[in-house]
Amino acid sequence: MLRITRQSDYAIALTSAMSRNADRVWSSAELARITGLPYPMVAKILKILHGSGILATKRGVKGGYRLAREPSSISVAEIIESVEGPIALTDCVRGRGLCDYEKECVSRSSWAIVNRKIYEVLSSISIAEMRSEGG
Repeated sequence: MLRITRQSDYAIALTSAMSRNADRVWSSAELARITGLPYPMVAKILKILHGSGILATKRGVKGGYRLAREPSSISVAEIIESVEGPIALTDCVRGRGLCDYEKECVSRSSWAIVNRKIYEVLSSISIAEMRSEGG
């Protein structure tokens, strides 16, 4: 089964929640409360997303995090890569030398095609599209 990691799932949930009011500054505690996610994980993910340029910060009493760009310009692929690194379904797609059977592999080029298509789809979906208006 292919799965998005919990950390990536939470990062998408957080940025999607923030996209409902993209100009607003959000505190870590508030985001943890409205998403129902554990505060320590929320704080960790927000720092990662800030480091990758997806989020901007504001210092001070009313400080916190906000989206650095319009929600429609932030893709699901960008968020996943910020949290997990390059998107790759198999070791051979990630780079040379990571798989012991790479030289003999007959399906490597096929996995590269599959990986590219999945990346294209994830890149075409913005966090604005991921948000749930009811939640």
